[in-house]
Amino acid sequence: MSRRAIRFLNQKGIHFKLVEYIHDVKGASFAAKSTGFPMERAIKTLVVDLGRKGNVIVLMPGDKSINLKRLAEALSVKRSAIVALFRERRTNKND
Repeated sequence: MSRRAIRFLNQKGIHFKLVEYIHDVKGASFAAKSTGFPMERAIKTLVVDLGRKGNVIVLMPGDKSINLKRLAEALSVKRSAIVALFRERRTNKND
């Protein structure tokens, strides 16, 4: 979790528990196993490319999958695609 997210939660008085683990493998399944949380309680973060409209961040339960076609329709864009790992890391430079 980014420092900015922690600061936001603290400022809003939102109770949370920060659970850290060694992030060797990408994915909600690995995160759930590493933390002992059930998959449906693990939150996965996806960066989705909307073309000319830029990127959006999607937070969703770890046991669910995203329907990119429905997301594109809901956001009134022609298509949406998961951002490649390298580009995602560049997007997250300033957390």
